[in-house]
Amino acid sequence: MITKVLSVGGSIIAPKEPDTTFLSEFCKMTADWLTSNSETRLILVAGGGGPARAYQNAYRSGSHSSCPHNLRGLPFL
Repeated sequence: MITKVLSVGGSIIAPKEPDTTFLSEFCKMTADWLTSNSETRLILVAGGGGPARAYQNAYRSGSHSSCPHNLRGLPFL
């Protein structure tokens, strides 16, 4: 079995909110591709887009000060 990894940027999926038209078309295209490539599996890595940036900015603003260090998420936030 062949494994392919596809990374889709969050700004494409959810610039400010989820782009349902894109997601619908992407799902159909992906399903069609997987059907015609039955010996291949697909791992999809998706970014967070606008909503993720909003949470990152809230974290950076200091709203995490009462959160224990091990619950703060990734160190680069």
